[in-house]
Amino acid sequence: MAGEEAGTIMTTKGRIPLWITNTGVFGLLIAVVLVYFFWQATRAKQAFLYHVNEHAQLVAGVTQLNVRNAFFSQEVTEEILQSFLSNSARFVDYLDGIEPFAVEELTAFAAETNLAGIRIYKSEVNYVEGPPQCFQGLPIACSAKPKLEYREADHLYVFSWPRQEEAGCILIGLGATNIELMQRQLSLENFAATLSKLPGICYANIEQLSAGQASAALPPEVVMLDTNEDRAAEFRLCVGNAEIVVGICTDYLVLTLNRIWRDFFVFGAAIALLGAVLSFVLYRQQSYHFAQVRRYERQLSRQREDAALGRAAASIAHEVRNPLNAIKMGLQRLQLEGHNIAGEPRRLLDLMLNEVRRTNAIVSGLLSYARPQDPKLKPIRLDLMVNDILELYIPRCQKHAIGVTRSIDLHEPIMGDHDLLHQVVENLVKNAIEAQPDGGFIDIQLGSSGKEVFLSIHNGGFALPENEAERILEPYFTSKAEGTGLGLSIAQRVIQAHNGRIEVKSNSPGTVAVTCYLPIHKGISGT
Repeated sequence: MAGEEAGTIMTTKGRIPLWITNTGVFGLLIAVVLVYFFWQATRAKQAFLYHVNEHAQLVAGVTQLNVRNAFFSQEVTEEILQSFLSNSARFVDYLDGIEPFAVEELTAFAAETNLAGIRIYKSEVNYVEGPPQCFQGLPIACSAKPKLEYREADHLYVFSWPRQEEAGCILIGLGATNIELMQRQLSLENFAATLSKLPGICYANIEQLSAGQASAALPPEVVMLDTNEDRAAEFRLCVGNAEIVVGICTDYLVLTLNRIWRDFFVFGAAIALLGAVLSFVLYRQQSYHFAQVRRYERQLSRQREDAALGRAAASIAHEVRNPLNAIKMGLQRLQLEGHNIAGEPRRLLDLMLNEVRRTNAIVSGLLSYARPQDPKLKPIRLDLMVNDILELYIPRCQKHAIGVTRSIDLHEPIMGDHDLLHQVVENLVKNAIEAQPDGGFIDIQLGSSGKEVFLSIHNGGFALPENEAERILEPYFTSKAEGTGLGLSIAQRVIQAHNGRIEVKSNSPGTVAVTCYLPIHKGISGT
């Protein structure tokens, strides 16, 4: 047994269990997957920020171009207006020099040329205008040089042109409604409103800056916002004394990251489940392998013990049996011839003779256990054998108040060694009786299952825990004061020699069932 324990310890401690290695491998795989998905999420975020920066640069360029176009369009518009109104003023001055305009004529001329009104100053207080009161309430005075003014409150452009031949000046008014509409369409506010309607743009706002806050035009810096109110990539552009704040929606990034992490959890759960299943399978396989190794080590240990026991038994038979026989013969002669021996000496003589017989039985048991089992297979009837043995032990069972029940469903012959199997059945019945000296029960079942024949003996009087039931098959294990502990061990060796097996189970506390299984050989009638 020491060799068995050492072999088991070496087997279990010398190697790392496969299920632990498998769990570590799958744990490492999950960590690698986590790192990969984290890298993928970081890469997706970096790619998004790269595209946002590109959008920011593009929006900045478009904004700056829009602002330049707005300023340029305003300058060009004023130049065109000044040129148009200057030509109109010269023409009015020319016509008025030929024949002075009347109010009705100026009104008609202004209507034909789409002008808001015309005023011709003869002097500082003497003028004629048409339509009448077209410049009512406007603080207008002649200037020494041509001058164009924009009156935002009145939505009017006023051009003052000094007369060349006469004193005074000519004032021409032009409605600014269409021009203001064009300017509004080119304004930064309209650009921001249009920009906020584009796909992917969450908002575009204009913020006015004070003179101290205005800064030089720098590349826009993108800032990620992730709050309950805002979830966007925001950047700011300085345009003159204003700042445009643009927020690019990050819904695509959020959806992408959610998809990446969803895939990770699904894939990670699948790997974890697979790892758990494989670890469990490997654990079961390794446990089975270790159990086989332990069985092989146990068999090897028993073979070594059997070999040592065989040598010891041979030595005992040679060195002990002859003196025992001589002692036995001497004691028997004293018992027969010692008529005058009585009382205490007679009792001691009987005790010594019984001890010699018991010692001889022990030596015979050792020899029987150590002797190689070589069964001579012949057709035998187990049902008849069981009934014959029970008939011999029924009186003893009645004496000890042991109830006997039997269920015999096998009446066909099987192949086996009659003497060896008779010894097995008798040992099982005898042990069942000796385990219950104060009464109990014995239940015997004989039948077939598949390709095996089974003989089961169920009895009470079992004193070991359920997990130690198989210990009764170990050599020298006995719970009786006078037992050798070899009866069931010999029975196991006989059954194994028949290519069978023995199972020991404790189905309930205080009971034990010993079942012998024997193979059914072909060629036997009825099998």
